[in-house]
Amino acid sequence: MKAQLAKYISGICSPFLMVVGFGLWCVAASVHSTSEFLLYGGLCLLLISGLPLIYILINMKLGHISDVHVAIREQRTMPFVIATIGAIILSCIYYFLDAPRGLIALAVSLVVSGLLFGILTQFSKVSIHAAAYTGAVIMVAFLINIWLLCLLFFLPVIIWARLERKRHNPRQAILAAIINAICITTTLSILLR
Repeated sequence: MKAQLAKYISGICSPFLMVVGFGLWCVAASVHSTSEFLLYGGLCLLLISGLPLIYILINMKLGHISDVHVAIREQRTMPFVIATIGAIILSCIYYFLDAPRGLIALAVSLVVSGLLFGILTQFSKVSIHAAAYTGAVIMVAFLINIWLLCLLFFLPVIIWARLERKRHNPRQAILAAIINAICITTTLSILLR
């Protein structure tokens, strides 16, 4: 029962779903028309989650990556590279399309976070589930309403699920959340000043 619940929570709180789900929420709150939402949201979906997910699925089929959550630390480098390149492209497109300032800041913060965690993952199998959820909540709090920080109360459940599945130790999960909280808060504070 506990193992099934942990698997279910891990699946729902996948970094692919968290970043895009919360990202689309930010897009919806930032734009003024359905066409803008479809444009900016579609770009976010494709470049932030789509590219790395396609890369991972292809490499799973080829036997180069173990699972969709990339449980083996040594296999995580290229998904981070792909995700960060996607965030760089998204930042540039948002900038040239004159997207709302908050969306440009969101895309740039994903670049900074991607670079940081791409480096960190070379040394430790930090929890991207915990990091992505924390960063996503901070983004919506900055761009929509500060009271949305109360969603961080769900973070211990995500950390429990990752520990229950034996994917991380407590240090890897807690440090990932703290590091990304500092990274995203600092980046958004600078860009949205």
